Amino acid sequence: GAMLRILGEDPADIAESGALLNELAELAELTGDERMVGEVAAMRAHRTLGFGHGEDALADAATAFAILTDVAVPTGAEDARRLSRALNGLVLVLLKLGVHELADGVSQQAVAVAAAHGTAMERLVHQLNRIRLQLSWALRLERGERLAAAATRFLGAAETARAAGVLWSAALGRAPESGRDCSIIRAAYALARPSADHLAVLDAVAATAHFTDDRIVLAIATARCLTAAHRRADAAAVLRPLRDELV
Repeated sequence: GAMLRILGEDPADIAESGALLNELAELAELTGDERMVGEVAAMRAHRTLGFGHGEDALADAATAFAILTDVAVPTGAEDARRLSRALNGLVLVLLKLGVHELADGVSQQAVAVAAAHGTAMERLVHQLNRIRLQLSWALRLERGERLAAAATRFLGAAETARAAGVLWSAALGRAPESGRDCSIIRAAYALARPSADHLAVLDAVAATAHFTDDRIVLAIATARCLTAAHRRADAAAVLRPLRDELV
């Protein structure tokens, strides 16, 4: 309910989500809960980014980073899990801002907290977001023609995908071939070593790519595998719908 309205991108929720954030911020200040103060700043930055105001999000993102990366890990499991979730929210904000180096450090901190205190599902979410981070970082490095560094990130994403596949089975109570029905896991494998062998699986997981960024990564992975299979026209056709949507 309330959290979905705060983090959603529906313009109709702007006023209500702003009021909710103000209430949370006041509560955080009254209780002196540093973790909550940082988390509210991260949510405010996330909300601002969702409405296309990246520059306005920088101050809140900086506040969230300064606070959340300095908060001591609580001894209680539930409080530690809250910190882990707050760090994960900050990772997503930093990823949207394109500051991958900072996001990487926060992600590693979140993963460490979740590994000690989190549920299997929470650990899985952190690993999936690490895959997103590494793939986004690799693509940015490619755009800067830093191909060796990009290749290292693609391989890192594939390694993280293997860990996520194990957690997928534990979190969901089934073994779907180690995350075979998860688009971001399969895209990571494909981008590390593009080939025609990935095409059937990439097509099968297309319906699971719900987020725009995941669909972009999946389309790029599919296009590269089609190119590796000498199907350049098909590769262009895969990218065209997303290009049209984003322009």
